[in-house]
Amino acid sequence: MPGYSQDVKGYSYDKQKAIELLKEAGYPEGKGLTLKLVYHNDESQRELCEALQAQLKEIGVNLQIEEMLGATHRSAQNEGKLGFWRANWGADYYDPENYYALFYSKNETPVGPNTSHYKNPKVDSLYELGLKLTDFSERMKVYNEIDKQVFEDSPWIIVYYNKYIYLKQKRVQGMYVDGLGIINLKYCEID
Repeated sequence: MPGYSQDVKGYSYDKQKAIELLKEAGYPEGKGLTLKLVYHNDESQRELCEALQAQLKEIGVNLQIEEMLGATHRSAQNEGKLGFWRANWGADYYDPENYYALFYSKNETPVGPNTSHYKNPKVDSLYELGLKLTDFSERMKVYNEIDKQVFEDSPWIIVYYNKYIYLKQKRVQGMYVDGLGIINLKYCEID
């Protein structure tokens, strides 16, 4: 995907580091820290939230989970009434701008896709610059800077990425799955 940066590594599992950060933040062994995670009524989301709850319990953090009807969840999320919630999102098109639009403050919900209500003037300036640039390599440099800043600020915590498995008969030729996980049948033929 254009704009992907190997410089931004993402999070790795480090239980000891988490314990140290909790202590540094004034919550030694997680004592006194209670978080509430809201998810919309879906069994797979409930199972994921329960797994997160169990993992956080290992470091002393009390994670309360609350189920909410999908429409109610979306409204509360758009209105900024939820502090910590479970959601999912997939790109609409292949330009990196599609991803960075999620962190542009002028794209706040309900008008735009910035459901976290994230605001960072540096990210906004870089995003606006990226929209104007026509030189591909210059655009990618700008988007890499956005990547670094958004990762540092962490308005989202990416828990996982979907992996898809597709099966096809040997006689089907020309079928491929694109970078967004969409099956493209345009060039498909059956022998």
